[in-house]
Amino acid sequence: GLGKFITDKKVFDTIAASLRKQVKCRYAPARPGEVYRIALNAAKAKRVIGWRAKISFQEGVNQYLTTLNTSTISFKIASRKSLRKTK
Repeated sequence: GLGKFITDKKVFDTIAASLRKQVKCRYAPARPGEVYRIALNAAKAKRVIGWRAKISFQEGVNQYLTTLNTSTISFKIASRKSLRKTK
């Protein structure tokens, strides 16, 4: 939705940086049927409903990881509580 192509490597590096992890990216041969490149164009959404991206890619990744972390923590707490009830 930002009007520019973002590579898989950029996604990987952004997530690793957001997690404050130094991880080396491992590459593998392409698999049969694998999509080489895909990009979305939000021009029609902007034209039809006035939509536009309000946050940067980096901020979107940060928000997603925060939500994922919060959901995971909530799930772990709920699981522990339900385990206690069944004992």
